[in-house]
Amino acid sequence: MQFNSYSYLLALLIAVPVFWALPIRARPNYVLTVSFAYYATWNINFLVLPIAISAIALWSASSIRKGGEI
Repeated sequence: MQFNSYSYLLALLIAVPVFWALPIRARPNYVLTVSFAYYATWNINFLVLPIAISAIALWSASSIRKGGEI
């Protein structure tokens, strides 16, 4: 799915109202899920990088919150 396609426009027209209808605490998880789904439309192998980056960011934030060294 490319940014200049009608399928992207359709996905965006569905995703944005759902985003605003969700409670504020659920929005980050929704954006992450929709982003993963968007990457998967290109090639399922492309999911490795965003999942790895998300896992590293979560681990780093947890370490910082605990007050420990990264």
